Amino acid sequence: MKKTIKILLIIGIAFFAIKYGEIVWRYLNEDYRHKVKVETWQRRVTEFQEAQDQKEQSKEIVQDTIYRDDEFLFIADKGVIIDVIRNGEQREIKSKGDTLFSNDYVSFFGDLENEPEIFIKFNQRYKFEDFPIDVYEGELSKPDFSRDKDAKRFITRITEGSKRRPNFAGKLNFINWGCGTNCQSGVILNSETGEIHEGIVTAWNFKSKPNSKLLIAEYGLFEDKEDEWLPFCGYCIPEYYVWDTENKKLKKLK
Repeated sequence: MKKTIKILLIIGIAFFAIKYGEIVWRYLNEDYRHKVKVETWQRRVTEFQEAQDQKEQSKEIVQDTIYRDDEFLFIADKGVIIDVIRNGEQREIKSKGDTLFSNDYVSFFGDLENEPEIFIKFNQRYKFEDFPIDVYEGELSKPDFSRDKDAKRFITRITEGSKRRPNFAGKLNFINWGCGTNCQSGVILNSETGEIHEGIVTAWNFKSKPNSKLLIAEYGLFEDKEDEWLPFCGYCIPEYYVWDTENKKLKKLK
C-alpha cells in the first residue's frame, strides 16, 4: 500500500514538474513569446475586421435602400432622392426631376448623375379570374390567310400553331415566334373560325389561360421567379392586355 502511494506521489510530482516546467520555458523563451503575440494580434485583427464588415453590411442595407414597394427596389448612396409616380398620381417632385424611366403607368425621377440600381419583382395587378370566358371545345379550323397578306409570310408557323387547342380568351390561340434577340412576334388565331388577328411583339414572351381574356406580356423573365428581385430593364415590366370581343383586338390595361 505504501509502495503504491509512493509511486502515485512520484508520478504527481513529475506531472506538475513537467507542466510548470513547460510554462516557465515558454515564459523564458523569447521566440515563443513573440510567436504567441503575433498570433494573438492577428486573431484580434481578424475578429475586428469581421465585426466591422458585419456592421458595415447591416448599415449598408438600411442606408442604401432608398425606395422599396411591392414591385420596385432602388439602391443608391445615402441621401439620393427618387420619385416614383404612378399613372394618375398628382404629387410634388422632390428629386432633381431627371427622368430615369417612364412608360404608360409608372415614371421614375431622380438625378442622372446619381442613378440608382433598380430591381423589379413581379406584381400581378390584374388576375386571370377577373376576366372569365367559356373555353371553346369544338373542332379546330384551318387558318384563313385570305384576309391577312402579311400572315402568309409565316404560313408554316401559323399552320403548326393552329393544331393546338386555344390558349387564350376561350377560342383564341396566341401563336408567336422569334424575331431576334429578346423579340417574339405573333398573331392571334380564332380556333373556331380560322380568322387571323393582329398580335403583339414581346421581349420576354407572355402568359395566358384558355378560360380568361387576360394576357400578360413580358412575363417570361419572372417565370418561376415571381418572389425574387431581378435587375430592372425598361422592356421587362409586365404589360396587361384584355381581349375586346366586340372589336376583335387586344386592349391594353393601365
